Amino acid sequence: MHREPARPWTVAELARAVGYGSESALSFTSKRVMGIAPSDYRRRARETEDEH
Repeated sequence: MHREPARPWTVAELARAVGYGSESALSFTSKRVMGIAPSDYRRRARETEDEH
């Protein structure tokens, strides 16, 4: 995602890209490890990229 910030990533694409079999598995792990849902992380990353 960080290598292609302009790409309109979906959570399903992110899950596949990092080796998860489902959006829900990625979401569960993301919330547990990082404290944030993948969709929220994606939005914040885009906002940060837009600021630069």
